[in-house]
Amino acid sequence: MNPLYIINYLIFSVFLVLLLLEAGVAIMMLLYYKEYKDRLRGYLMPIWEVDSTFAVFYLVNFEATYPKLLTFLGGMYIIPLFLAFLFFMLRNAFLVYSEYIGKEHKRDLYTKIYGGSTLVVAFLVIAVLSSGVSGFGVNVSEGTGQIVSMLINPFDISVFLCSILISFFLAASYFKIPEAKTDSLVALPLAFILMISALFAFVPAMFSSMLGLIYLPIISAALMLAAVAFQARNSPYAAHLGILWLFVSINFFGIVEYPNFFGDVNITTYLTNAAAAVPTELVTVAGGILIAVSITYLVYLSYVKREGRGGY
Repeated sequence: MNPLYIINYLIFSVFLVLLLLEAGVAIMMLLYYKEYKDRLRGYLMPIWEVDSTFAVFYLVNFEATYPKLLTFLGGMYIIPLFLAFLFFMLRNAFLVYSEYIGKEHKRDLYTKIYGGSTLVVAFLVIAVLSSGVSGFGVNVSEGTGQIVSMLINPFDISVFLCSILISFFLAASYFKIPEAKTDSLVALPLAFILMISALFAFVPAMFSSMLGLIYLPIISAALMLAAVAFQARNSPYAAHLGILWLFVSINFFGIVEYPNFFGDVNITTYLTNAAAAVPTELVTVAGGILIAVSITYLVYLSYVKREGRGGY
């Protein structure tokens, strides 16, 4: 397996974990904001741009790794990506409004707009990503995309439902919301089964590849069941194990998918040339270390040190 592909997928997995975590916060804000608003906002406000940072880092690395592919993909996905950008700006604006507005009823309204906008962004991003896996809604030979088929197809809907279920579990376990505990115990196994079923029904080549690497879904299932068991026991480690499961499973997905995207297109044909490969790897690793250190320090200041002082 090509090292550039592995590095790019590792960065992508961090971005996707952060995206689904924030989607989970958005879901809880829509469902349980009044009861847990201080807890939810206490998590969100210090770190709400971290996933954006990794999104930019991923795109920069993607451009370096697949220099011929980004413009090609941009032409096919211009409409959903533009819509995602608009809702992303809406999300940012109303989150800031909700922080500085003085009236409580407007703060509640702006926060719900933030939550809804975040879920729309997640849906559009996942639609693009799932289309890249299945090939639904795109014509690779012509470099064109059909917006309706791209956004509304059975594989995309299945992947989005999986993402919502995973986000719900992560948020319910992280914030320890008792009203969501019972549903969260069902959410993760249901997401796992739904994803396997979607691959079987709509991406049979990838399903066959998964059967050839059967130990990967077995490891993923074991981690998933452990996270559910920890959640059932109200363990504080349930959320951490859920995040670990998600990160590992995304990378397992990348291993199973390699080297194909759009169903049957070989992604290695779009990799950067050999002369640029080593510098790209070195710069990416160095940049990744800097970002990781910076974000770790941010998390320490915002959460660990704050909790030690009696914060939320």
